[in-house]
Amino acid sequence: MNFKEFLIDIDNFLANENIFASYYYSYVNNVFTEKKLKYPLLVYHVDGFNHSILENSITNLKFNFLAFDKLKTDNSNVIDVQDDLLKRLIYLQFYLKRVHYATNFNLTAVSDEAYSEKITGWILNCEVKLDTSDDICWEVPVLYLSDGITKYYVKDKIIIYCYVEDYTEIEMPNYDYYNGLTEYPVNY
Repeated sequence: MNFKEFLIDIDNFLANENIFASYYYSYVNNVFTEKKLKYPLLVYHVDGFNHSILENSITNLKFNFLAFDKLKTDNSNVIDVQDDLLKRLIYLQFYLKRVHYATNFNLTAVSDEAYSEKITGWILNCEVKLDTSDDICWEVPVLYLSDGITKYYVKDKIIIYCYVEDYTEIEMPNYDYYNGLTEYPVNY
């Protein structure tokens, strides 16, 4: 599964489960510039401070999932809001563990003074390993062909070498097309 497929899978899970009223793959500051946010909301992104490591086609991505909800003006519902968001994040955590084998979970509370709006929440950090081995395999283009008599350079469509020693008598094949293959014409 590549990175884009992983994000699509997370998006589908969030859409189907309705555990957050809105969710964004973005950075928090970008999301809070929108005027009509629906709460509870989830913002998630790759951790920009911890670089991912590539080991044998396994990409280790450190993700941040930030969950927020509104508080009453007197902050009387902080505990209820944090409890509700924690339940939602635990549900998301089970999904990430079960489906994407996420590990190294850390949870941090967000202070209600952290943002200009009256909100509180949690930050869930985890590591997701994506097997990108299918993504790095591509078909290597053929550069040269050989029929044992000559060597053909595909890019320029020319015969670049003859293996036959000087003064050897052999019947040469028809080289209008190399090895008779129409996709390899020979330029004389």
